Amino acid sequence: ELLLRAHRRHPFDHIVIVASDELWPVVEKSLHQDLRDRLAGVVARDLEHAPERDIARAVAPVIDSAERERERSLISRLEQALGTAGPATSGLDEVLATLQQGRVEMLLLADQAKLPAAGSCPRCGGLYASADGDCRLDGEALVPVDAVEYLTAQAARQSIPVMVARHESDALRAHGEVAALLRW
Repeated sequence: ELLLRAHRRHPFDHIVIVASDELWPVVEKSLHQDLRDRLAGVVARDLEHAPERDIARAVAPVIDSAERERERSLISRLEQALGTAGPATSGLDEVLATLQQGRVEMLLLADQAKLPAAGSCPRCGGLYASADGDCRLDGEALVPVDAVEYLTAQAARQSIPVMVARHESDALRAHGEVAALLRW
């Protein structure tokens, strides 16, 4: 009940349950369906009095597996959409344009992406993939900005989730290290 209330207050995507083999059937029976749907895995151990580092070590493989599966699923969705001219885009120029249009559902970045420096207009806030030149809208000289920092800040302002691909980063590198799943 406490876990379900916590989930309803601040929803989470996955849970990992640590329980002994004897306790797990009792926990499983009492687990609400909303929580079962988010169950990433069960660690069959008795860690009731274990230090945090032992608990973290025990659940790490389950968390890693859930992250890998989530990344695979998102990359698959991205590649399918890109292959059919569906609601996705890739590359810095295209992602910037759709982000400014408010069309981005989720931003995808390769781990440790090294995007080229971008330019931002100090007057209108427009962003361009290159820091060279002037703003196309008002002619103001562009100011160099860190593209990854700018993208993540814009995503945060628009409440857009950001997935940094640690396991599937090569797939994103093939698409310019940055991509977006779009609302429309």
